[in-house]
Amino acid sequence: MRRLAYLFPAFPVLHQTFTLGEVLGPLAAEFQAMAADRGMHLSVVDSAAWVRSDPLLLRRVLQNFLSNALRYSERGRVLLGLRRHGACVRLEVWDTGPGIAPEERERIFQAFHRLNHAGGQGLGLGLSIAQRMAALLDHPLGLRSWPGRGSVFHLDVPRAQPVSAPPAAAEIAHGVAAGRAVVLDNEPAARTALATVLQGWGWQVHVAAQPRQALETPWRPDLYVLDYHLDHGVTGLDVLRAVRRAHPGVQVLILTADRDGELRQRILDAGAMVLYKPLKPLALQQVLQRLATAMA
Repeated sequence: MRRLAYLFPAFPVLHQTFTLGEVLGPLAAEFQAMAADRGMHLSVVDSAAWVRSDPLLLRRVLQNFLSNALRYSERGRVLLGLRRHGACVRLEVWDTGPGIAPEERERIFQAFHRLNHAGGQGLGLGLSIAQRMAALLDHPLGLRSWPGRGSVFHLDVPRAQPVSAPPAAAEIAHGVAAGRAVVLDNEPAARTALATVLQGWGWQVHVAAQPRQALETPWRPDLYVLDYHLDHGVTGLDVLRAVRRAHPGVQVLILTADRDGELRQRILDAGAMVLYKPLKPLALQQVLQRLATAMA
């Protein structure tokens, strides 16, 4: 299906050495509020263990595991834990949901396959994407489940020797090659600030206050940066569909202050990247570094 081409952006895997806490801490902040809104409890075990992986792809796999666990668990708790497993750290997401029957355990990783449980929503893409990302990372992925009691998804991440210090922001920015970006935001101050940052990193920027202006560019963009909440009820996802028609294959980043997990999953399922407002320059630099490597 053509739409599947948009689910896995053509980014290379960028392995780095880092502590798991750099990934687990933000995940805890993101999903604990969502769990509380559902009347559930989410526990995330912190860790100072060093691993070798791509932090952005690893985070996305775990996000899909957590979203899936919260979606199908109507009560109880979800745990993101870890344990040593040979030369790896095994990251595990446990839930107290309905469990998965043996005959379903292979099919749930197929795109557009959803379980027929209450609470199951979305396109059925999360686990398919997680499996694809895990394969790109070369991190074994597994599942154990007990119908009526719950499930656990796990991912094995290679352990690594500690490094003296994480890469500085300036070093990350050094890998951000110049490109062409379209910035769409209905708030003048926000779009001016973002355009200024991108231009300072050598990017050519076309700013737009309305979707029509975003599509009328003097050149083919390398990246669209779309605010999610626009005027007159239009969203970044609405604009994404128009962008795909005008510029097939272009990379899209959606910015939002809404930390709702369902919205995040819809954005990811649509094949776009997502960052939260207020936007942190380091997070943006990492996205641009990945894009620069793909453009090289």
